[in-house]
Amino acid sequence: MTPEAVPVPILRNARIVQNAYVVNDLEEACRRWHGVYGVGPFIGSRRFVLEMDYRGRRVDVEMAGAFAQAGDVVLELLQQLNDVPSPFRQLFPQGREGFHHVATFCDDYAETRARAQAAGFEIAGEIDYAPGCRICYVDTSAVLGHMVELYTDHPAVRNLYAAVRAASEAWDGRDLLQLS
Repeated sequence: MTPEAVPVPILRNARIVQNAYVVNDLEEACRRWHGVYGVGPFIGSRRFVLEMDYRGRRVDVEMAGAFAQAGDVVLELLQQLNDVPSPFRQLFPQGREGFHHVATFCDDYAETRARAQAAGFEIAGEIDYAPGCRICYVDTSAVLGHMVELYTDHPAVRNLYAAVRAASEAWDGRDLLQLS
């Protein structure tokens, strides 16, 4: 797909709420990001499993991940721990790292997802985050160089974002890594 072929807009009134990066070593990356940007604390997990539909195939993606507040945007650092096919490995094979996706809430998740597909973008992966809350990765990499993560506008995700912001505002500079 070329930029000229993209109907405008696929996302209506989009507000980017997160920038996400695939990293090789989560803890080292958190320290690196803090060293450059001064953000913290990083809140997350050293291991979790995403039960994901990856391009029509069920995969269990073992991950480590952490969030930090960076101004008005949440920063997410993700390390894939296994080598199954995934939206993360699609853009960054083992040993590579970089910018993976932006995230945005959808007023109507199903409609936004369908609009992206109608425009020719494939859904690279989709998960059930919480009951009534779906998340998908729209493969916009051919046009934007990264994916777009669509969120159902749901309290589970909003509460996570509120907790990350509150931790940032209360942070005293100690305990940079708050990983379970």
